[in-house]
Amino acid sequence: MSEYPWDILGIEPTRDELAIRRAYARMLRKFRPDEDPEGFARLVAAREHALHLLATGGVDEAPAKEAEVTASAEQPETETSQGFSSKEIGRNSRTSQKRSRADRYSGAI
Repeated sequence: MSEYPWDILGIEPTRDELAIRRAYARMLRKFRPDEDPEGFARLVAAREHALHLLATGGVDEAPAKEAEVTASAEQPETETSQGFSSKEIGRNSRTSQKRSRADRYSGAI
């Protein structure tokens, strides 16, 4: 990470808009506008520059990052002793969390 805007955002070059926005949000803790107006201005400019590079296709992701993504996508599913795959368990637990939130706010007492 030696290039602007990625060094200010604290991330490797990426084509992921959400990653850029999350990095900006993380760095807001460090460059607060009321405490460091110049640092905040550099952070905003870095975010805008990164989003502009993303929109114009000027982002070359780091090759190591792409290799990590490929490796994680190729990981095999594991099975539990009950015969469920790891992906099924993750999906089912998120669904049950959504249901429990909905039940909480349904108005039933």
